[in-house]
Amino acid sequence: MNERRQSIRTPIRVQVELTCEALGTVLVHTLELSDNGAFLESPELHRLEPGDEIQLQVVGLPEAMPIINAEVVRVLQEGIGVRFVV
Repeated sequence: MNERRQSIRTPIRVQVELTCEALGTVLVHTLELSDNGAFLESPELHRLEPGDEIQLQVVGLPEAMPIINAEVVRVLQEGIGVRFVV
């Protein structure tokens, strides 16, 4: 399988609030992060589908972080891959 990613992935674990129509708002964790997207871990995310639009916000920091729009691009049993939408 060819590697299609164009950005370097960095392993990082931070808590993220994910909001979408299908799940409402849930807390998940990142596994990896790049300039273009992230992999988010949580067993309940397998209910999402590629193309679903979501909003992400890192939580647990002293200051409020911006809300980031993203699109689900991959769904696995352990989580989802998302692409940031600018």
